[in-house]
Amino acid sequence: MITKVFNIDDYRIEIKGDNHGFRFSTDTSCPHQHLLFDENGQTIQCKDCKIQVTAWWVLMAINGGLKRMRERLESDRKQLDTEVAKNLTHKAALKVEHVWRKRKMLPCCPHCLHAIRPEDGFGDRMVSKEDPEGARRSMIKTSKILGLPTGEV
Repeated sequence: MITKVFNIDDYRIEIKGDNHGFRFSTDTSCPHQHLLFDENGQTIQCKDCKIQVTAWWVLMAINGGLKRMRERLESDRKQLDTEVAKNLTHKAALKVEHVWRKRKMLPCCPHCLHAIRPEDGFGDRMVSKEDPEGARRSMIKTSKILGLPTGEV
């Protein structure tokens, strides 16, 4: 027996079934996508083929539609997150380029607020995004081995 649980706002719906994938509808020509709900007779009728469908069938159809919509929203959210991350990097590069193009201004280091000059080799070195402190540690270790000042504060 398979049990599916759906929480929609304050409602909790549990569906128990063991139909092994069998469909109970014999009409495959109409997907019953346009429904007419009659509140007086409490009936549901397909507006396309004029067949009365059960409330259970409608509940399962709505459930399937909500599931597909949730999956589509999740997929769109993931795609948007990746695009936002790309856009953030692009915006940072555009800001630096804008400052470099100014005649009387230079970009500055966000940590020490010293000017970054073209002869400083801006962009020549790279650091891993996963371990940005790794490059600094390796520079300090190399400086200690060579007996050079480390520049630590």
